[in-house]
Amino acid sequence: MSSEVAGPSTSCGQDQVDEDVTSQSKRMRLSTKSIEITDLNNNCLEHIFKFLNLNDLLNVAGTCKKFHSAANYPFSSNFGKKQFHLRYTYIERGSSAFSIDTFENDIYIRKLKIYLKCLRTFGHLINKLCINYDTMPIRDEIDLYINQYCSDYVKEIVFCWSMKGAMKNLTKPFPNVWSLAFSSCYLEDEITNFNEKFPKMKRLKFSGSNTIATRKCIEMNFSHLENLCIVDVDTHQSDTFFQPNNIATCIRLNPALRELEIGGELLNISFIQSVRKHLQHIEFLGIQLQSPKSLQLNTGTISLNIKRLKVDIRSGSMNPARMPKIPLVSNQLEEFSIKACNLWVKESLMDFIKKTPEVN
Repeated sequence: MSSEVAGPSTSCGQDQVDEDVTSQSKRMRLSTKSIEITDLNNNCLEHIFKFLNLNDLLNVAGTCKKFHSAANYPFSSNFGKKQFHLRYTYIERGSSAFSIDTFENDIYIRKLKIYLKCLRTFGHLINKLCINYDTMPIRDEIDLYINQYCSDYVKEIVFCWSMKGAMKNLTKPFPNVWSLAFSSCYLEDEITNFNEKFPKMKRLKFSGSNTIATRKCIEMNFSHLENLCIVDVDTHQSDTFFQPNNIATCIRLNPALRELEIGGELLNISFIQSVRKHLQHIEFLGIQLQSPKSLQLNTGTISLNIKRLKVDIRSGSMNPARMPKIPLVSNQLEEFSIKACNLWVKESLMDFIKKTPEVN
């Protein structure tokens, strides 16, 4: 009787062993099956791609649509907030052994092919552009790429060293640009139609030797303008740049201005006095002066409601000179900074601090 019962029990045990061996074999076959990177979902790909440098990320994004889509977030996270510079001079001369140089806040691209690829691949994610035209003959190609891939998305843009006709192909408006700057550029009518070209412009800056085709382009209301900066103006620009009356009209027509920075032979403390009644809403005032004499007023002081003041005096004299008293006063001033080269400033500063006891 016992032998009859033991038979079936042994058979069931063997079946269980065979089943376990079969399951283990299947698991082994599954575990050894190769997994392609294309099998990964977007979250995994994004995590992998975030460790790539810009050049490698560009190459990966160009392989297929799935990788392009997965590369968007790593690009935006690692590079989207940096300013992209195309330095034509370096492209022409081949002065850098590296095609891309990445810094904390800036990326310099040395090769045109890579720059165009970057605009084409990630132009919709680039927030800041600095276009240095120099004498590059292929500037038209750059402008066409900016039109097609960046103009609807970029938020800050700087133009440098553009010659006459350099920006003629920038035909599309830049609807999201809030910060606009020109340095040593030739500005034709097409680019200086600011309300149409840059409808959300909040900050407008001119520095260096700019040439303006139509001076009155600045004599209008810009509905979003809060910051106007006109500095490093050369004295020989009197026939090619804005005149003080053009800038004064701009200030008068834009009461929403909160920050003003000026500098040049004609844009001195006397200019501030001439427009003071239109500066009552200004919170920050920066003055760049080319000599201590530019700080002098014939009579009185200028009373404003500014909270922050910056004074930069560039004395060309080799001998130390005494800085004149600062003819400005504000009962709301909270911050004050001064940069004075080769000047005795102690007496002037003490006098100014007495008039503004709340200043830091």
